[in-house]
Amino acid sequence: AQPAITSLVAGQVTAWSVGPSFDIAVSIQDRFGNRVALSSAGLGPLVLRTDAAHGALQTQPADGRLVVDATGEFGVVGASGARPGLAEIWLEAVMHNSSSVVGRELRARTSRTLMLASREEAGDRPSEGSVSQ
Repeated sequence: AQPAITSLVAGQVTAWSVGPSFDIAVSIQDRFGNRVALSSAGLGPLVLRTDAAHGALQTQPADGRLVVDATGEFGVVGASGARPGLAEIWLEAVMHNSSSVVGRELRARTSRTLMLASREEAGDRPSEGSVSQ
C-alpha cells in the first residue's frame, strides 16, 4: 500500500481559485481499494511539499505536516493560493534514515500539479477536485 494525494487526480492539472482555502487530502488504499492506516506504508510521518516559489501556495500547518484523523487513515493539509500560477505538490517522508531513492519514488508517485487561477480566470466557479486511486 502506497500513499496518494486522493483529493487530486494524478496526471491532470487541477484548477483552484486564488484566495479561498481548500484541503489537500492524503490516504492509502490497499490493492482492493480499502483505506488503511497511513502508518502502514512504513515511511514515518508524511509532509506535503511544494515547488511554488515565494509563497504562491501556502499550507496550514506551514511546515506541510499532515493532520491525521483519529482513525489514522486520512491526513489533511490546508492550503490556499496567494497568486496565480502553477504549483507542483508531492509527499515526502520525514525519516532521518530514508534514502534518496525512496524519496524520489515517493515524489514520482504522489506528485500533482495545481493551477492557481485568479477569480476572473476561474469565472467565480467553485474550485475543481476529484478523488483518485
